[in-house]
Amino acid sequence: NQYKDHNGVIHAAMLGEEIESMITSSLQDQKEAVHTLGLKPHTLKILNKNLEACMGKFKTQGFLPIIITSATIRPYFFRLIHSSFPDITILSYSELPSTVDIEVIDKIEANNEN
Repeated sequence: NQYKDHNGVIHAAMLGEEIESMITSSLQDQKEAVHTLGLKPHTLKILNKNLEACMGKFKTQGFLPIIITSATIRPYFFRLIHSSFPDITILSYSELPSTVDIEVIDKIEANNEN
């Protein structure tokens, strides 16, 4: 409830399927690489650039920055971005009631097409 606006809508960005699967696969392969999640430096740089652009969209529209991801990678993704983006809230799909309305502000990808 704390993330809903006055109309009961949560405004959030979604983590793209490609980056989610990259992180999931990386976690399965390299349990020790939790700081970078096994992502290549170029991918991390693009991800940071896309997160900055996403933050700009939230600020422009006046909403709290929220990213929704799968419950499996949520804690790892939080640790990955928290030091650079401490204002972003990371929620998992399982934390959201099925009755809540979500307006997707952006989709976070790990490529240059965002």
